[in-house]
Amino acid sequence: MKSTKRNTFFGLAALGALGLGYSVYKSFITSDKPSSLINLGINQERKSYTRQKVAIIVSESILAIQLPIQEILKNTKDVVFVLAPTIAKDEFLRENEVDSGLSFKVIETGTAIGCFHVLKHIKATYNIFNLHDFLPSSTKTSSDNEQLTFDLEEYVNLHLNNFLQNVVELPSDSTSIQETVNQYIYN
Repeated sequence: MKSTKRNTFFGLAALGALGLGYSVYKSFITSDKPSSLINLGINQERKSYTRQKVAIIVSESILAIQLPIQEILKNTKDVVFVLAPTIAKDEFLRENEVDSGLSFKVIETGTAIGCFHVLKHIKATYNIFNLHDFLPSSTKTSSDNEQLTFDLEEYVNLHLNNFLQNVVELPSDSTSIQETVNQYIYN
């Protein structure tokens, strides 16, 4: 009876050692770091991406900061880009060299309100946009533009806050936009 318990113990220990050895072997094979760095225990500096659900409305100010769209889509699971109505999806995908397998994370809309409706349905943890890109410039004085300004601001303030977890409205200067977006994309 004792020899059976001992044999079972040694068998399980050998199986565990074999599993551990295989996992170490697999990590060496699949690692993109040079083996000399792994052996020394030195890690290359890599960006750590968010694990949160993030939705970003891509408007002119987001395009201006030139985010690495392909890299972000490839390395994150739950980041979605919603395109403003002024941005064509095909052109956006081509300019940012987005793989066709990742294009489902880029959503095209036809209207400004449509962008915000998409945010409601995505139900992301962080919803990032620059409302100033959707509002007419202050130099225009048309009553239609004033009505659009009022309606969009009212819509965002009254309706979106009821549906979205965290609304992150971007500042107007490009440096602050870059810092704010990076804060939510990278850990």
